[in-house]
Amino acid sequence: ALNAARHFEIDDVIDPADGGVFRRGARLAATLCAHPGVVRIRAAGVTGAGRPWLAMDLAAGNLADALAAAPGGTLPVDRALDLAVTLADTLDWAQRLPFPVAHGALTPTNVLFNAAVGR
Repeated sequence: ALNAARHFEIDDVIDPADGGVFRRGARLAATLCAHPGVVRIRAAGVTGAGRPWLAMDLAAGNLADALAAAPGGTLPVDRALDLAVTLADTLDWAQRLPFPVAHGALTPTNVLFNAAVGR
């Protein structure tokens, strides 16, 4: 499997009292990885200096990058439809969990492509 580590920006230092909030969020995100439309998180934590980190499957890019690289800034219809169906299915699944989850920040930058499956 292809893996990547995400180390957050220096401004993202977590107060030790709030580290549990990040860890709970990471556990929730790991639960969401049960769906094939979610990039798998392998591990997460907070360094001794209070910097949060995630180890996840490698994201080959995001929707914002794909749009910027696409002719005219638009995706081919078949790719756009596949992406829309995958996003709708993933969001619907997350809403139907026993503890419904709303993304809250669904932007082209946050729509990641899984390098292992090419979507």
